[in-house]
Amino acid sequence: MIAIILDTNIYDRLERDDETVAMVNALIACGAVEILKPRQVADELSKRPNPLPDLFPTRVIGHSVGRAGIICAGDFLGNGAVYDEHKGKSRKDADAFIVDVCSWVADWFVTEDNRCFARFPTGTRCTPLRFQAFCERLVQIKKETEEQKKG
Repeated sequence: MIAIILDTNIYDRLERDDETVAMVNALIACGAVEILKPRQVADELSKRPNPLPDLFPTRVIGHSVGRAGIICAGDFLGNGAVYDEHKGKSRKDADAFIVDVCSWVADWFVTEDNRCFARFPTGTRCTPLRFQAFCERLVQIKKETEEQKKG
């Protein structure tokens, strides 16, 4: 199963893309993918003026920066090294929280945020993808799962 984290901006795109949403739902149903929603993304989506419809099942997960003043119940006990590196001298805590947890639990991180994509760390289990590449990989996985059912 491929663990996928979607950046907030991807939910905005998916809200207008019924075909991709249907494919994600089909791949979730057959156990090929799982959509993880970090607490940071869930918080950002909850602040939208118009609530996001339930596009597909997600599993909400905590942060992975295990530090006083940050850690909450349900968080992973990470050291925050990826968080620190990604944040750098900026004040972009939100992106840094998301990227840090991606490095712990996700296979793919999908974003259209140029800064976040460019600063994504190498050497982690997670591969950053743009929306188009994400869609292309979903099509490939769908083909593979259909071939497995036939064979």
